[in-house]
Amino acid sequence: MNLRRLLLAISVGTWMLGPVAAQEVMPGAEPIPMPATAFLEKDYCLQERQWAERCLLEPAKKKWQGQPWSDEAAKLVQETFQLQELENAPIADLASLAPRFRTLLERVPDEPLICLLAAQAFYDERRNWRDSQPALDRLLAVNSMPTAVESQALQILMPRLWERGQDRMGVYHRLLRATLRSISDGSYDPEAEAVFVRHQIAAIETSGVQYMPWFTDYKAAIRKSQWSEWAKLTLEGYAETEMAWVGRTSKWADEVKDDQWQQFSDHLKIARELLTKAHALRPERPEAAAQMIPVAMGDSDIKETRLWFDRAVSAQFDYLPAYGRLLLAYRPRWGGDYDLMLAFGKACVATKRYDTAIPLRFMCACIDVGTEGGVPSAVCKDPPARASLLEIAHGYLNAKDVPPQTRHMRVSNAALCAWL
Repeated sequence: MNLRRLLLAISVGTWMLGPVAAQEVMPGAEPIPMPATAFLEKDYCLQERQWAERCLLEPAKKKWQGQPWSDEAAKLVQETFQLQELENAPIADLASLAPRFRTLLERVPDEPLICLLAAQAFYDERRNWRDSQPALDRLLAVNSMPTAVESQALQILMPRLWERGQDRMGVYHRLLRATLRSISDGSYDPEAEAVFVRHQIAAIETSGVQYMPWFTDYKAAIRKSQWSEWAKLTLEGYAETEMAWVGRTSKWADEVKDDQWQQFSDHLKIARELLTKAHALRPERPEAAAQMIPVAMGDSDIKETRLWFDRAVSAQFDYLPAYGRLLLAYRPRWGGDYDLMLAFGKACVATKRYDTAIPLRFMCACIDVGTEGGVPSAVCKDPPARASLLEIAHGYLNAKDVPPQTRHMRVSNAALCAWL
């Protein structure tokens, strides 16, 4: 869970949105499935670290052999990967490693992997993108680098260009090319199949691609690749879902043309077929089931969206995309209502799983209600909502064995809950 982005979203939403009536009633919702054997994000982070060590660090160490700085570089990269796994990659704070990266960069040539991790550490020192920009520039100027490193750097850069109002097209096209190239260039080994699937989805979502022919090329590249049938079906189904929503456009329903509705229907039908097959092949994986939520949102009903959510979180209890997609499906514009959104959030609190980011989904529900009709603070002042927010704050503060930076963020989050 990226707490920094969540805090920013709450702060911005509170000032920018109009008032909304507080919710007087929050009906009950089905409990969140919590199978004892369910996979967790920490398990995925372990897989991601192991992939990074095999496919990024080991080749780099061979390349660095004989260099006077090779041992320090390998040790620092290894520590970075371990820290990212410890705190779960989205919120890992690398600021403590920044001085060592700064010293190392004075000695080494433009090594892409070192530059990438250094850029992240420099940003974490002051939360200032300008501090990380020189390392990113050095990285992206290299002619040859691991595709996965290039893709991650471009994904870091894309939102920053957007925020600064700068032209993103060059980075956009480069990211799309890297995404296609990584399908079959050896960036991921067979043991990292789940990491490959998630990284593909993340890259496409970051790019925000709206170009139908690119998706056609992407599906063809996936289909002829050497990946398992589960991976192929999952990514092809994901692409078809994206094509459906691109074809429909983001306009209001009464502004969508007949041919756009037809595109929407046709692509969702194909996506449904592909994703249900993928889920049947590997029901212990959450990705295909979670992607079925927007499919059901587009061509079925709330009951089916919840069915696919339950299947996704039964595979991985804390798979956040499933929670985000269900909250979107529960918005009034898709046939849900505010009470349902808040009831779902309250069911997340009831899990009491403070070893995960799931109880915090209630705060996300409050934010989403605010974006639909007003400010989150109006919702948060309602007595039942206030009680749930305080329960979340205390639950996370009392959790054991929490890394220091995560603990720091939780103290800040508790203060924010109290203020709201």
